[in-house]
Amino acid sequence: MQIDLTGKNAVVTGATGDLGRTMVRSLAKCGANVGICYASQKDFAQALQEEIEALPGGEFIHRCWQCGS
Repeated sequence: MQIDLTGKNAVVTGATGDLGRTMVRSLAKCGANVGICYASQKDFAQALQEEIEALPGGEFIHRCWQCGS
């Protein structure tokens, strides 16, 4: 079953972890505009952004770095 999320916005925290990356990819493949937050692994975040932008209709909305307390 394919869910149509075209035009919807999603933000995934922990996006550079295994589960987070899977969620980002799935949301983008369903047409969502995806923003990602990460605490480390900037290279993974950059690669994930490029992967989203390469998808047909893939829209990347924001990448942010979150610091822990």
